[in-house]
Amino acid sequence: MPWGGWSRLADLVFPGTRPISFFAAALIFSQVSLETADLLVVLLQFPNESAEFRAERTEAMDGFRHLCRMPVIRQYGLEAEDLGLYVANCEHCGHITARLHAMPDIPRDLDIVSFEEELRVRALDPRFGWVPPHCPECGELEPKPISAIYGRYLPEIQKDLQVMLVRGGDRIVDVDYWLMDSDGESRQFEKPQDCMGFADEVGIPLCLRSLWRSFIMEHTYSAAISVYQVQPGYFIGLRPFAESDDDVDRMAQPFFQWIESMQAEGGYDVIAYLRDLEDDDLPITYADSYHTWLAGFASEIKRAAIDPFLFVDSDSFVQALDRHAGNYGLSAERDSDKDTLFVKISGGEIEARINVAPLLFRTIHEGLTFEQGIRSYFHEELKALSVTAEVVPLVRAALPDYEVSVQRGHYIDVVDDEGESTGFADAVRIATAYDPRNHAEFIKLIGELAPDAVPVAVTLGVPTAGHLAPVIVRKTA
Repeated sequence: MPWGGWSRLADLVFPGTRPISFFAAALIFSQVSLETADLLVVLLQFPNESAEFRAERTEAMDGFRHLCRMPVIRQYGLEAEDLGLYVANCEHCGHITARLHAMPDIPRDLDIVSFEEELRVRALDPRFGWVPPHCPECGELEPKPISAIYGRYLPEIQKDLQVMLVRGGDRIVDVDYWLMDSDGESRQFEKPQDCMGFADEVGIPLCLRSLWRSFIMEHTYSAAISVYQVQPGYFIGLRPFAESDDDVDRMAQPFFQWIESMQAEGGYDVIAYLRDLEDDDLPITYADSYHTWLAGFASEIKRAAIDPFLFVDSDSFVQALDRHAGNYGLSAERDSDKDTLFVKISGGEIEARINVAPLLFRTIHEGLTFEQGIRSYFHEELKALSVTAEVVPLVRAALPDYEVSVQRGHYIDVVDDEGESTGFADAVRIATAYDPRNHAEFIKLIGELAPDAVPVAVTLGVPTAGHLAPVIVRKTA
């Protein structure tokens, strides 16, 4: 794919483009208990109230936001998992309780209609684990349901999507949608009717693959090439069905004028066509290719009867990577000219230069947002570099009589007090081959770098968001 010196003209809307809008007190739960299970299950018990259930639903939402979602989002960012809270009233003992339930198995490929239907089914059926089967206070079966709350973090806009489903007997009587930022400020918005409506309202699609389908259906027989901004620096587009080459030429002229305006100040250096997938030799499975998630259009796309394409500013992709790396105490910056896409990822004394062009092309060809691609295919690399940056000061603290240095970005060199090298190794391999928090593996790690040393009893503490784990004294029995 060609790389050029392109940029976007932010206020230009190409004909056929749908506009996207970007949007920018606590009551306390009592008696929190944690069950040890594979899925996180927390029972939060409300104080008795004489108010109607509306007050309990309000308190449940406040608690869910401030005690559950905000801390998770601040700590984990892009990795924050979907979470549900279920509020019920026991008519036997009178207690109102809420059950917190991890929901990582909600499919990510659902359009907004199927997504809400999935939540409705789970909010009614105890077999999915969201609905409490009994009262945690007295054990009475099937406490009376009040409401269910669900949260999904949208890292592209750094806001949390929250859905409240109000139960009335054996049915859902109301569904409310909210967006909350990292400070806990929230706004309610009207229930979207389809995936395009969700993207227009929220500023990011719930599922980009579903949006692709709707976008193509809407513009297959348009009179002009259409484009849609998925997120800053990322457009999808379609050259619709054309009767003749003359029609294609007629469509192309205003489209190329728009591209030139976007590229005028640099940036927007990637244009890719879905039909080029077979030629790009990317490690994409059939299930993740357009052949599956655009199955109804795959034949037309392959024959170029219609021509979906992607128009991307690679600098915006690097910025998304940098935001995610920041959660691990790392930074990412572009380290290449306009013809390549290398980034330098650094943290502590560690640096690594990595070609992320294949990651970008895989992300856009699989119908993923920048953040979804980074989480799916670059998450382990960031974790490995983060722990490597933590291990270097750990080794130095464990070997105070040795000189410990980093060479060529990510090689660790250990020299004894006589100036003799006792160990030289790839720090990434060392950091990922051993668990430095495990005492036995920590001794093996030190033994590889300084075989005759007696290390100081140190270990890594608990990292906080945006920081590397500190070195602390290891507790001994």
